[in-house]
Amino acid sequence: MSRKKNNQAPKPTGKQIRKALIDIDQTPIDLAKAMGVSAYYIREIYAERRAAREMRKKIAAYLAAQYRRNGYPVPNWATIKKEQTA
Repeated sequence: MSRKKNNQAPKPTGKQIRKALIDIDQTPIDLAKAMGVSAYYIREIYAERRAAREMRKKIAAYLAAQYRRNGYPVPNWATIKKEQTA
């Protein structure tokens, strides 16, 4: 079996995550606790050393909820479209 590689950069990028945390006044440790992972794992995602596509989707959803909770407009990258099933 061959797997198709997804050549798109994972969203959100490390830079977008860092900016979002600054915007909502949270730390990487807060994000790690909310995601149930270690701060080291979050740093690996920040540095783009881990693709972690599913975790990035969870992070995007969490950050979008925090933006809404604080009354800020949600960035485009934080809006994850659900895949349609046929």
